[in-house]
Amino acid sequence: MNSQSAIEVIKHLQSKGHIAYLAGGSVRDMLLGLPSEDYDVATSARVEEVIALFERTVTVGAHFGVVIVMKKADKIEVATFRKDGSYSDGRKPDFIERGTPEEDAKRRDFTINGLFYDPLTKTLYDFVGGSKDLASKILRSIGSPIERFAEDRLRMLRAVRFAKRFDLKIEETTYAAIKATSHLLFPSVSVERVWQELDKMMPKQASFNALFDLGLLQVIFPGIKQEAIKDFPPQAPLIIVLALLFPEESLEKWQDLATFFKCSHASFNHLLLLDKARRTPKTLYEWALYLSLDKDLFYATIWSDFWQKESSWLRERHHMTLILKEDIQRLIEKRPIINAAYLQNNGIAPGPQMGKLLKKAEELSVNLRINSPEELLRLVLLEKLT
Repeated sequence: MNSQSAIEVIKHLQSKGHIAYLAGGSVRDMLLGLPSEDYDVATSARVEEVIALFERTVTVGAHFGVVIVMKKADKIEVATFRKDGSYSDGRKPDFIERGTPEEDAKRRDFTINGLFYDPLTKTLYDFVGGSKDLASKILRSIGSPIERFAEDRLRMLRAVRFAKRFDLKIEETTYAAIKATSHLLFPSVSVERVWQELDKMMPKQASFNALFDLGLLQVIFPGIKQEAIKDFPPQAPLIIVLALLFPEESLEKWQDLATFFKCSHASFNHLLLLDKARRTPKTLYEWALYLSLDKDLFYATIWSDFWQKESSWLRERHHMTLILKEDIQRLIEKRPIINAAYLQNNGIAPGPQMGKLLKKAEELSVNLRINSPEELLRLVLLEKLT
């Protein structure tokens, strides 16, 4: 997202007499010198005033004081400064009230996310000590951590994600509060939100170890052992990472995991491929064909040492993938060594027989490691004759 769109929204709000600042993550990222994916705006304007001031808006979060302002291809979240009422479900406030910038900052999760910045005057507004904590590489709850986590228990997972992403140490009382309340993660937090947080966590091994130390991973995966946490493939889809926490479990158990997290059809396909990889001996061509249909798993298999270090079936498949790297890329890009035009130029007419020859040529090229069209054609025709 382009920050200019958010700045234009702020400029327009301020021109109409409202306070308006960049808020939260984008300010944190700016202080860290990092690019930001989202530029949220906090303002003194009420929802109805924001809607009246901009031509294109979406009011999906209006009951929480949030309006989406559309600026070209960008979606800018504009939220009215607020203070939250009580939290009865451990996830969202029962009601909200308009507040001041300081009150709005103090109802947020961590000090590093409670910052405001006016891009027009280049002024930082820090009511919670977030800039100091960033400089000290500390992740600290705003106010009482027990209260913050009781309000929204998803914040316990977010604490780990932010700490590992930005290389921060979780402050002592914040850490103790997570450890004391980790068992309360469910049912307040939906499995879909847990999935989203796990998916965003990087690096996975350090993040999952931190979740285990805090008691959170055991809540999500009862009975898990810390030794199951490895140097997981960084490019692998999350469902593959979770399955590899339990590499010797049955496909049915893996599918139960995907069902628990309400995964997409693509995730179930990933699991089917992973299961086929370990339980059925493959020719080189069969393995190349499988990986060409699942690019995420292909890249994960190539680049991660995890596959080499773990069980024998993982090591074997990793070795096969390295051998087949160029072949798999050809299959993904649909660049056969012999195509229909080549066969026609060599006197083979179009039809069902040609299709069979093309398939056999692809299989032989991978299994026998042949890159010469002439040699491949000779072998294909020889097999046809025999």
